[in-house]
Amino acid sequence: MNPIIRRITENRLSDFKGLSIEGEIPVSEEMVNDVLQLFLRQKKAPKKSKKTEQSASSSSSGNDSPDIGQIFESLDENEVKIEFKEKKAVLKVTARKY
Repeated sequence: MNPIIRRITENRLSDFKGLSIEGEIPVSEEMVNDVLQLFLRQKKAPKKSKKTEQSASSSSSGNDSPDIGQIFESLDENEVKIEFKEKKAVLKVTARKY
């Protein structure tokens, strides 16, 4: 993982005290359906053993993907609400780090 991304996640966003994000993300009906199908396919797929997952993750070099779950857990306040307007879902996002 990239050293900067690693620092951000390991320090639990302490470098971002005072962070405040509020916004709306419009999501089309098609995108919602695609995400649902992806979720359903993952549920049907056979689960890998932890040993297989660990060896796969350690063998993939250059993986700069941060653990989004860990980042969300580091926030003091996080909320996502869904509203529907004219065949679109609107995600209302609030994130804060005190």
